[in-house]
Amino acid sequence: GVVGGEGAPHPKRAAATSRAAARMAAESTRLCFAAEGLEEHVNEEVDATDEFGPVGPTLLTNLGGGALMLAALMTLLAGGMIWKTGYYTPVTTPAGASMSFLGLFGLMCGGGMIKARDWAAIVGAGLTGLMLLVNLGFNIWAGLNGGLYSWSAFAMVFTMIAAMLVPFAIKDCLVASRNRRKLLEGI
Repeated sequence: GVVGGEGAPHPKRAAATSRAAARMAAESTRLCFAAEGLEEHVNEEVDATDEFGPVGPTLLTNLGGGALMLAALMTLLAGGMIWKTGYYTPVTTPAGASMSFLGLFGLMCGGGMIKARDWAAIVGAGLTGLMLLVNLGFNIWAGLNGGLYSWSAFAMVFTMIAAMLVPFAIKDCLVASRNRRKLLEGI
């Protein structure tokens, strides 16, 4: 019988099926170990974090990477808005181009930091500093010339937040990457 609509299995049948699948998987593992003469390892649980330390993202890497991605997105949008205005001067043209460029690469580095990649943390810290300088410089120039680009002001605020969070995530990214390399060497 089907309970709860078209195609939905009965709850008791679903639980019995998952228990049977778990028994079959355990038996298959036991047989594989027995075939290789490793019966004593059948009930061993392997946890990579016990031997190597953290190999994946931590709260700090997620916060730093997320802040970098948000700052990069806002910087990319600010660069796009500068281009969209059609007001091209010797300041707005390179500012829009550099904001767009830094925003794209910041998105990639932020995604890498969320995955706890060492290269992303190091490059992301530098990109955050560059984004902060470009946003700050452009906002000062715009303010002195009687203009205000709201996207650039928002980008500067989010870049300041990222500049505070990204450096704290570097260590965790380096440790996780080192531990992943150690883990892969043993394979």
